[in-house]
Amino acid sequence: MAQALRAELPRATVTARLGGDEFGALLVDDSGAADEGRMLATFRAALDRYPGVHGHKLSASLGMASSPPEPTVHEAFRMADYRAGIDKIERRANRS
Repeated sequence: MAQALRAELPRATVTARLGGDEFGALLVDDSGAADEGRMLATFRAALDRYPGVHGHKLSASLGMASSPPEPTVHEAFRMADYRAGIDKIERRANRS
């Protein structure tokens, strides 16, 4: 999955499997021009094109944050994790 994401994102992006079904991407953007909505749409598009595993489509809860405005990279990861939790709740609510 990280390879599929890497193919869709800017070259300066580092992607990794963090554990289990969690993936992360670190975008180095000195211009401060990263558009979170566009990046999340890119992640979703990559998931939609991914062939899945044993015939099962993948889904993901996505969250994004940056530093700045978060004071540290650690805080940015915490905010992204929080936002991914909100995304998961919203997607489950929309399925019902």
